[in-house]
Amino acid sequence: TSCLLASPGSFVSDLGATNETVCGAGTISAGSGATTCATCPLGSYALEGSVVCSQAAPGEFVNDTTRPPHACPMGRVSTGQGATACTRCLAGTFAEDADRPCVFASPGFHVPADGAVDQVPCSPGRVSAGQGATECARCLAGTF
Repeated sequence: TSCLLASPGSFVSDLGATNETVCGAGTISAGSGATTCATCPLGSYALEGSVVCSQAAPGEFVNDTTRPPHACPMGRVSTGQGATACTRCLAGTFAEDADRPCVFASPGFHVPADGAVDQVPCSPGRVSAGQGATECARCLAGTF
């Protein structure tokens, strides 16, 4: 008979071992015959027995390599692969979609606070002329 190689997702670290050990969550072994498991980098995760570390997709984040990703909370975004946190949209911008950059408020609208999920129209008698307004200005005398 012959000795068997450790399966992908498992390892054998001791001489004379009689079985293999499954890689724990947050670690991987990609090929056969591993003697240790590699730790997943931040922004990625692996469940027990995994052969690859999976990255968080846009709109998600991973802050624990042993657990699957979480969706970004309302008013926050992550636009790339492997985010470890989501970014809060600042006043003047809002989170239309968690997987896209924060959007500037359109003319005639404003976003008064950080973490918004929508823009607010200016009330009658007020205006915002440019993009990214945090407040609406009163119309000047002689205008409405």
